[in-house]
Amino acid sequence: MNRLPRSRARRLAGVLALLVLPVSVDSAQPDPGRDEDSQLSRAEVYNNRGTQHAARGDYRQAAGAFRKAIEFDPGMTVAHYNLGLALSRVKNHRDAAFALQAAVRLSPRYFEARLQLGLSLMALNQYGEAAIAFEECLSLKQGDPVARFRLGQSYWKAGNWERVIANWTALLNESPAHPATETARHELPRAYYNLGLHHQDVGNIDAAREAYDEALRRDSRYVPALNNLAIMEQVANRDEKAAELFGLATEIDPEHEGARLGLAGALLALGRIPEAIEHYQGLQTRLPEDGRAYRGLALCHIKSGHRDKALEWVAAAEERSDRYEARLLEAFVYEHNLSGERYGVGFDDKAAEEVYRQVIELYPGRAEAHYNLGVIHARVERWEHAVASLERVLAIDSTYAAARVALAEVERVTKSQNIHILRIKRP
Repeated sequence: MNRLPRSRARRLAGVLALLVLPVSVDSAQPDPGRDEDSQLSRAEVYNNRGTQHAARGDYRQAAGAFRKAIEFDPGMTVAHYNLGLALSRVKNHRDAAFALQAAVRLSPRYFEARLQLGLSLMALNQYGEAAIAFEECLSLKQGDPVARFRLGQSYWKAGNWERVIANWTALLNESPAHPATETARHELPRAYYNLGLHHQDVGNIDAAREAYDEALRRDSRYVPALNNLAIMEQVANRDEKAAELFGLATEIDPEHEGARLGLAGALLALGRIPEAIEHYQGLQTRLPEDGRAYRGLALCHIKSGHRDKALEWVAAAEERSDRYEARLLEAFVYEHNLSGERYGVGFDDKAAEEVYRQVIELYPGRAEAHYNLGVIHARVERWEHAVASLERVLAIDSTYAAARVALAEVERVTKSQNIHILRIKRP
């Protein structure tokens, strides 16, 4: 417990230890040999009693004493600060924040009070306000490592990845020996990864790639960044590079499901079907209820011209995985011809249509089967049926963009051919 001489009883105090600000309350200290109550004000006496309670770990009693000190002297900054610390220890963060705000109003340059205020605001999930408190700490003590770390942490909670990166990079440069740098250094790859996700969400692919590359520069074994870079290569039809990156990810983490699925898909796209089958079978054995493995195995056999084998995997999927997805997979198999081309010449539109009708009967409110059936109708030029199925999709889900695009294309084609479409009314 820290104690202040009487002449400094109203000055600021607090102890900061590494990353955690413990309750370290301040009190007035009497001169030796004199009765404490005779020389201290009543506010100071209660403040000292509060520190004694806190030293014993009785923070509720301590808070009561600090409140009494404030009643006798509302301008006693240290009592407000001590009250905030005691309330923080009993997790009453809202009242703690009020007490610390009072301390800051009384002494705007009170660094420790602002720092503790930021922590209380973070506990209340008020991350923007916490960041302001930590920014003000840095204006009082430029480059303070704890304030810098906590500022980055508040931005992390708020999802502001660029500011996380800026502050924790500054921490590494300004205070490389501080214990907080270990956490910052460990988490920066994830911050860059999250920044990459943000850029992907808004369609800034180049920026996303740069963020993932930076994550890997800081940690070459950071699998989530490797996996997402591989997915981006796959989307861009650079399957060789995708397979390379997925392969690296699975070497580092053989249990990473996304990377293993991605690798199998890239190998399939490259025509390396036996290797793709091996990976899909490994996933199916490990995750027997995951329909993605069955779909991959079915597609491998479709591409090999083995429809019967593909349908065997469909039957296995119906037994072990989601039945709705398994029935869609069955129709998907029939949508391919014996050369493995989807909707290619000779694909079994009647069998696929029948499966979709059965699926729709069982799951009438699911849009995907209606959409796929509409596409089949359009492929074989059953225009009225195509329009009816696609309009049904939009009745179920007005945001289904693919159905809206397909419907517009059907109407464009039929108009160009002077085909009049009779709208089919369906329940």
